[in-house]
Amino acid sequence: MFILKAIICFFVLIFVPEILGMLITKFMKEKNILLSFLIGYIIEFSVLQIIAVPMILLKLMYQVLLYSWSSIIAVLCITSIILNAKEIKKNIVDFIKNFNIGKIFNKTNILPLVVFVLITAQIVLSIIYTHNDADDAFYLGTTVNTLYEKKMYRVSPENGYYYEKIPARYALAPFPMYVALISSITDIHPVIIAHSVLQPLFIFLTYVVYILIAQKIFKDNKNDISLFLIFLNLIFMFGNISTRTNFTVMYLRIWQGKAILASIILPSLWLVFSLCKENDSFINWFTMLLIIVSACLTSEMGLALAPLSLMLLSFIFSLKDKKWTYILKSMLCIIPSLVYLIIYMFIK
Repeated sequence: MFILKAIICFFVLIFVPEILGMLITKFMKEKNILLSFLIGYIIEFSVLQIIAVPMILLKLMYQVLLYSWSSIIAVLCITSIILNAKEIKKNIVDFIKNFNIGKIFNKTNILPLVVFVLITAQIVLSIIYTHNDADDAFYLGTTVNTLYEKKMYRVSPENGYYYEKIPARYALAPFPMYVALISSITDIHPVIIAHSVLQPLFIFLTYVVYILIAQKIFKDNKNDISLFLIFLNLIFMFGNISTRTNFTVMYLRIWQGKAILASIILPSLWLVFSLCKENDSFINWFTMLLIIVSACLTSEMGLALAPLSLMLLSFIFSLKDKKWTYILKSMLCIIPSLVYLIIYMFIK
């Protein structure tokens, strides 16, 4: 049973996001297996946000969300497989080649080995040790309520009573529904999914984002990339100077939406903006749009922080590059945030 569920988790949390991401990267100038993996999760988050909010506001049952989201993701995966049939085999070969253990342990290539050990140690420790977060009483409580009551944001996890009205602050950023969906699909309790599956996975995904950023900054200089990642690992490991730093939330509450926003979504926004600067194409800006939508899923702060970050970046680089289309396209990308903000104000 354990092996079967491990296979299902691998398929749902590794294979499916990779295939989904290839649906976007196929049309990008940038071809990277890690980028596909990251974008796959961005697609999952954005699709969930788009369909979950109206379903919650209309008070539909949880099963409607489960079947709708699963069907959309399945259709997108099948489409991606059809479009990328030839590239999938190549990506598998490239993955095996890039993660060749023999090369990692080469004495002349010690820095990537240090990076590998540091990241692996953090992932393993996150599985071995357990952090009990007070917010779990609400966020995981919401997930558990959803699975047992089959209703979304109708019952308070704090006292078990029905809400008098839908809590706008949480209903418009329904990341607990993602935990519920993965729990339903894998048939694993949401607490185990959050603490023992999503936590190590999202720690890895956080470093995937920074690996991609390092590759953009240092190009093909592998030593500089490795040094950057080692320094970054040290900052994360010794960054617990407050309970609210993104270093702390990555280790202690990465299964919560606000930690996803700080650790993955906002750095991804910077990464994709750099892609937009290099290649001012529709597909890159469409990916940026998906990131903005994903930010709305994770936290109510995502409604503000992601658009503000994007507009600040576009303003700075419009001045630098004298290319004012950055501002115009960024304004189009933040429209979803404005829509959700209006809905929030109306419900509030």
